[in-house]
Amino acid sequence: INEDTTLENHVDDPDIPDYLVVGDVGVNAELTIQQGVIIHFQEDRQLKINSDGALLAVGEASNKIIFTSDDVAGGRMWKGIQIVSTDARNEISNAEINYAGNSEFGSFSNFVDVPAAIALHSDGKLNLNNTDVKESGGYGIYSRYGTFESFAENNFENNAMAGIGLNANEVH
Repeated sequence: INEDTTLENHVDDPDIPDYLVVGDVGVNAELTIQQGVIIHFQEDRQLKINSDGALLAVGEASNKIIFTSDDVAGGRMWKGIQIVSTDARNEISNAEINYAGNSEFGSFSNFVDVPAAIALHSDGKLNLNNTDVKESGGYGIYSRYGTFESFAENNFENNAMAGIGLNANEVH
């Protein structure tokens, strides 16, 4: 995605996704995801917010944004959301991130490669609020020297490695 883009909720049936991701998506501009959008990812696919990109995924408590696998019944998981961007506006709020963490994010930082639903890279920034991160094959979220601009009312359940992985100096 190389120009500012908005993903809209254009399917009324909550059992049908608004978008199906069949290849890795790199974001080099502003990506806005509107409330109620449901995105299904095929196995081992990722959403990567690159250094020139920004993610604005803000749902509502009664109309969440959902990121999930396209084949939960088959046990296939997607890779997750990787945030390299240092844009302080990066935000995931009132969302669900389910069945990610299929494989490691390589070249993560200081030779630490881990699977995670959300991978926050060195100097990456993220506002994460009112979000459920469930059933990851690795960590719910892993941060290696990233910055949480805000972090409140999040729920981590049944993540294989742990809900949150980060350095002790990042805990505050």
